[in-house]
Amino acid sequence: FHSAKIPANFLQKLTSGIRDTLVDWQLRADYRLAWRMYRDYQLLPPTLCPEGGPPICSMQTDIRRMDWNHLFRFGANYVGNAVASLWYSLEINQSNSYGKPYFRHAVGLSFTTPLLWEVYLSVKGVVQLSQFIDPYLILQTSGTDYTAVDDENRSSLVVQVSRDVIDDLTLLLRYGAFVNEASTVSGYLRHIWFLGIRYQLSSE
Repeated sequence: FHSAKIPANFLQKLTSGIRDTLVDWQLRADYRLAWRMYRDYQLLPPTLCPEGGPPICSMQTDIRRMDWNHLFRFGANYVGNAVASLWYSLEINQSNSYGKPYFRHAVGLSFTTPLLWEVYLSVKGVVQLSQFIDPYLILQTSGTDYTAVDDENRSSLVVQVSRDVIDDLTLLLRYGAFVNEASTVSGYLRHIWFLGIRYQLSSE
């Protein structure tokens, strides 16, 4: 699809503490409007499919699919002895195509803090819950119809430890778990391990 985007942002910075105990806070609110014009075509509700058609039926029109995607995000950042962020987002997708409108809620928390021997620990967790507006037949077996779509509740937890080996060279180990247990159709669990070296080019 092609998309035009209009963003709006609000950021308020606050500082508390004195001398070596100074702490920075950031309060942030963001809004983004995206108008998406798809190469695909508009789908009609399954109730308009001809009688005797397949159990899974989507009739297309000659009208292009078009979505209005709204994203609201509110968060707070903390910078002190550690760095932490807490945020909530709401995504609303309005579409002229059946099965495409949805609401998506997400809550996220991330922080980075130093450990022993100059090792840093970073953790990021996201809990996501989606709600699709239109029921859609995706499976029919033994006379039972499953009309709830895979809700794409892609919640995740990522843990990373890193240490600078020499100047501009960092060794890091990362583990990520991705789940979809809130889905009404089937569960999903994925593990990812990553071992890498990061080198930062210096302009000096």
